[in-house]
Amino acid sequence: MPDHVGPLLLRAGVITQDQLLVALAARRRSGGTLAEHIILSGAVDETRLAQFYRDRLLVPAVVRDDLAAARPAVLGLIPARMAEEFRVCPVALDREGSLVLAMVDPSDTHVADEVGFFAQAFVLRAVARYSDLAWALDHHYNVVLPAPVGAGNADLTATAPPPDALAAPAAEPEPAIPLTKRKATILPEEPVIPLERRKARPQAGAPSVVTEETTDRHLGRPPAPEPSVVIELPEMSMPLDHVLAELTLATSADDIAGIVLHFLATRCRRAAFFRVKHGRLAGRDGVGLGVQLEQLRLASLSLDRPSLMQSIIATRLPYRGPLSDAASRDFLIQALGWAAAEAIIVPLSVRDHVVGLVYADERHAPLADDELALLAQRCGAAFERLLAERR
Repeated sequence: MPDHVGPLLLRAGVITQDQLLVALAARRRSGGTLAEHIILSGAVDETRLAQFYRDRLLVPAVVRDDLAAARPAVLGLIPARMAEEFRVCPVALDREGSLVLAMVDPSDTHVADEVGFFAQAFVLRAVARYSDLAWALDHHYNVVLPAPVGAGNADLTATAPPPDALAAPAAEPEPAIPLTKRKATILPEEPVIPLERRKARPQAGAPSVVTEETTDRHLGRPPAPEPSVVIELPEMSMPLDHVLAELTLATSADDIAGIVLHFLATRCRRAAFFRVKHGRLAGRDGVGLGVQLEQLRLASLSLDRPSLMQSIIATRLPYRGPLSDAASRDFLIQALGWAAAEAIIVPLSVRDHVVGLVYADERHAPLADDELALLAQRCGAAFERLLAERR
């Protein structure tokens, strides 16, 4: 059975190796999900685990009221035996017909793919606390799950989880928004620049070289020597609705990657695109503070080795948080000169296959979690459209 949550929680310092082994043994004995047994064993509080998914993998959180409001037509998309086996509950269909699926472990791509295949719908993963999901399965499907000790129905975001062991101090988490009212943050209207006409332009106030002051904030080795050529960031901040509109017009995979790369470069001081090919992650394109394309394109990371990059590709979910392993930090040092304390990484997927990662760090403008999640979803839709057009 796939195990994506274990390495993620280990690297973040949320659980220990011994706690993971106990949960794995319990899953082998009685089935269910690894996340479920991590909760039932008492290794992690269910609210903290759900908050981890919301903060790190940027999946929306659903609460008991959302689950209670699921309509019979939606619940009928999957049978009770599947809901019980995978610990999931259908919540709603969005305007595009995608199925919002509440999961205890939204990092489990196998479950999302199986449900999507059975329901013949694209699955949008959401996280629910284990006790809320257990209530929903009992209420809608007459399925009874073991109850964790001390389970309640407090607001998912009422108590922020303790900071991860390797995480930099983070801002206060945003309050939970009811599922039916969530919208992507749209910035003020600005003209769209066609992809082929975009050029890097100097940004007011952005440093043009890597200094000792800027590198002190970063993890890993000292940065590479000061570059002789620096690509500056775009000056204009691109609204998300224009980015989504451009994705509907993209004619190639490179177009899709370029649109996402440019969007992140307007919010962050560095952005890069890494291609997944033949079991390796390799540099392809980049823009920003100290980025040198020649150096970037020589960088390579084997995806056979456990790493944060490997986990992001396995989950096919965007990530915001610390670079918590040496392999990922070393790869970024090789590609970009130094590794930032915190990064934003968006996987670009064609169905169940990740073709690349768009990376950004040194954020200097607002970038909401909903924007990143919606961006990843629409990129997947753009790839699906390209495949359909080629048939």
